[in-house]
Amino acid sequence: MYDDIAQKVTTVDQFILPAHGIPQPDHENPMNLFKRQLKVEELSFELAHKRYQKSLSQLISIGRADTLATSHRYILGWTRTLERAITEQQKIFVKRGNLDPSRSKLGFHLVQMPSDKIAALCVIHLMKHLFAKFSSDVNSYDIQYLLDKHDP
Repeated sequence: MYDDIAQKVTTVDQFILPAHGIPQPDHENPMNLFKRQLKVEELSFELAHKRYQKSLSQLISIGRADTLATSHRYILGWTRTLERAITEQQKIFVKRGNLDPSRSKLGFHLVQMPSDKIAALCVIHLMKHLFAKFSSDVNSYDIQYLLDKHDP
């Protein structure tokens, strides 16, 4: 996957994204560094999303979608529900004409990306926060357990 990302990144914009990295990053314009990182992250997300959608559609086409783990099915359900809601909201913004960034920042930004990508990003962000909270709860529980165990 790294090779795919590296190939796509250098073919997108060779001026901003050199093939062999930055020779002296300390002397580089910070905005160029930011643009480069943003391009790499966008392309890596797109490639991973396409690969996931392809494998999921293959599972569905051969009738093996029932082999997905229960947690995976929940996440798919959340993503699809959110995707439908975002699509409906995008249609409402387009129908009302709320696309002027000075009048409606939400409408302008919401229609800039496809609904499936927005939904996937939202679910990924939600899962990141849930796992972080779970991890901190487990760590605090472990520490408290050890303290209780060793106190006389």
